[in-house]
Amino acid sequence: MTDTTNAAIDLDRKKSNIVKVFASTGIERKDTKYKAGAFRNFDTTNRFNLYRQLSLTSPHVFIPLQKLALTLVKGIRFEGKSSLVKNFEKWSERINFEEKTQTLARLLCRDGTYVGLYNNVKNPDKMGFEPLLMSQTTIVPRGVTKGSADVTFILTPPINRFYVNERGNLNDLEAGSYRPDQVMYGSFCANDYTFRDILGRETYGIYGTSLIAPIEDLIYKYLELVEGYTKYIKKYGIGRYFIDYRILGDMLADGDISMVEAQEIMQELSDEHQYIEENQDIIGAGFDIKQLDSGGSNINVTGFKESLETDIQVGLLQAPLTMGRAEGTTYAAGYVSEADRLVVLEGLQKKIMSILNDDGGIIKQRAIAMGKNPEDIRVVFEELSKPAVQPGDLLDAYTMSVINKPELRVSLGFPKEMIEKDERDNGDNTIKLLKRGRKGRKPTDNGMKYPSEE
Repeated sequence: MTDTTNAAIDLDRKKSNIVKVFASTGIERKDTKYKAGAFRNFDTTNRFNLYRQLSLTSPHVFIPLQKLALTLVKGIRFEGKSSLVKNFEKWSERINFEEKTQTLARLLCRDGTYVGLYNNVKNPDKMGFEPLLMSQTTIVPRGVTKGSADVTFILTPPINRFYVNERGNLNDLEAGSYRPDQVMYGSFCANDYTFRDILGRETYGIYGTSLIAPIEDLIYKYLELVEGYTKYIKKYGIGRYFIDYRILGDMLADGDISMVEAQEIMQELSDEHQYIEENQDIIGAGFDIKQLDSGGSNINVTGFKESLETDIQVGLLQAPLTMGRAEGTTYAAGYVSEADRLVVLEGLQKKIMSILNDDGGIIKQRAIAMGKNPEDIRVVFEELSKPAVQPGDLLDAYTMSVINKPELRVSLGFPKEMIEKDERDNGDNTIKLLKRGRKGRKPTDNGMKYPSEE
């Protein structure tokens, strides 16, 4: 071999070592959690199974995820050419598009990654999508052998295949291999961290980050606290017992028994005490019983529990006020906190809209299947942080042709179109009536003024 060849081989070996080191980095829990509180058999090998399990362990995890999904897709509607909008609205009702979108938002937040498989792609009227079970789904780039568990290299985009049961037989009904154009895919913060897939391969830029991942340890602590405190209350009622066997102290002081004998007697008494059940009276002689309060100088269990609940809710992008805990919160502080939270949610909201509207999204895919220009239609959600507009200002905007009648009705909380035709509605006459009503209304009526009259 020449020196050049040796140098090339040495360089490749160094690159390989660098990749190996990089692929093995990452933090892990000091103690693997198989159980917490009243729950057992947590999946410690499949992160997606674990996220699903943890989301069902407490209402303080489950409810915020549900509220988050409903908030993110609030006010879902289509925008674009009117003919396409009407077609997509009918299609949306037919396949229950709003609920599917809520599921997308919920799974993206819970798992960090969403993969939806398209169906009926050749029939635009029935075309839809269903989420794949992420605990059995793998995403791989080009050059990766199916079923390979090589952990030497980090897998990075571009994505080439989506597998369901990658190590299974693809002839089986429960197994599948899909191209990127067959699925709708999205991930949250995929380029911020590495992720180990269900086959143990390190990846980067492919799988997203679950909102549950940062609060996993908090959930374990919360479950342990609730279970422990429940047992505590069940056994001791309002507090634990301190039992002073003074008769043993007297016998020990008089020399009637030795220290070893006293310890053996106390151990026997302690064993007998374990059989005392909840709300059962304690009868005996020669000893005193005191209750140890859970508050006071001891740890404040209720305060610690509420602290964990708040941390979990914040981790799931909820504020205590939105979860029904308003004590100690002023209106001004709650308003500012909620406004700040909604601004953060809008970033996640835009991510969901991009999943639906991008080239691989259901909106453009269906428009193409219809033979239409995919740029002529898109789905949008209601802006979460927009300020509330007073009805009088909306009427002013309508009379000055800033907004149209359907927009006015939606802003006032009514359906876009009237269910039945109103005989009073004869076009321009509506605007004349509104203007006449404004002129005849005094600024002092109800203590309000129109913006143009101030």
